[in-house]
Amino acid sequence: LGERENDYPLESTTIEPVPYNQGVYHIADIGKLKAASGARVSADQVFQKVNDNAVRLRKKKDQSQFPLQAEKYRQWNKRQDEEAKQFENLFQPIEAFQVENLAADLPQIQSDTSRTARNDSWLKDKKKDIQLYEAFHVMQDMIRLDAIAAGRQ
Repeated sequence: LGERENDYPLESTTIEPVPYNQGVYHIADIGKLKAASGARVSADQVFQKVNDNAVRLRKKKDQSQFPLQAEKYRQWNKRQDEEAKQFENLFQPIEAFQVENLAADLPQIQSDTSRTARNDSWLKDKKKDIQLYEAFHVMQDMIRLDAIAAGRQ
């Protein structure tokens, strides 16, 4: 049970963000950057499934009533498992995405078998990371937009 089920739960509060300015890099056209990223994300089936799964998990978390009869509970649990199966093996290696260590880091990584195993596991996970892949595309867009902006000046 969560606090919201108590008679007198505390109110939800938020901390106001502090305004800041990084002052190091000026993004040429942030509107185009956001639009391009948004278009890629909304067209990507994996991102759509991630969002669907997040909605499913939110509903599951917010659910506070469950069937008490054993048979109804089994059926409910079976439906939950079937829903969850849709999201298994969601992340597959991205063919167009190469992730590798820097050459300078290899001697340190290869000096120990446990480091090598941890690094291999880390690289395997990064090759499936759709958010990292999208960040890579955003950086490519930034470079392209900078080149366009430099050509206009």
